[in-house]
Amino acid sequence: MTVPAPDEAAPDEAAPDEAAPDEAGGRHADLLVVPSEPGCLRTDRRASILIGEPWVLPAAGDVGGLLWAAWGEVIAGAGMGRVAFDAIVDGYRRELWLWVIGERQWEPTIAGLAGRLVRRMPAPA
Repeated sequence: MTVPAPDEAAPDEAAPDEAAPDEAGGRHADLLVVPSEPGCLRTDRRASILIGEPWVLPAAGDVGGLLWAAWGEVIAGAGMGRVAFDAIVDGYRRELWLWVIGERQWEPTIAGLAGRLVRRMPAPA
C-alpha cells in the first residue's frame, strides 16, 4: 500500500537543516536531550495513515506536546514561546511523517528538530 505524503514543504523545509557551526547551538543544544521514543504514538499514527485517515499535524499535541513537556522550560527560558515552537515543529512535519511511517529513526529525527529549534532561538541580549 502506498502511503500518501503530507503537503509539499516550502523550499526551505524540503531538506533537513545542514549541520551549522555551534555558534547558536552551544547555548542550548546540550540541554535539549532527546526523550524516549513514544512507540505507541508512532504505532497509532502509522495505523491511522495506512487506513486512509489524513495526516494530522503533530505540533500542538502528540510529538509537539511531548517535546514541549521535555524542553519547554529551556526553550521558554531562551525567549522562544510555544507559538514559535509549534511553528518550527510544523515546519518539520515531513521528517516527523517519515518517522511515523518507519523511514526515519526517532533519535536522529528529533536531534535534527532540536538543532533547528536551537538555531532559531533568539540571540541572548
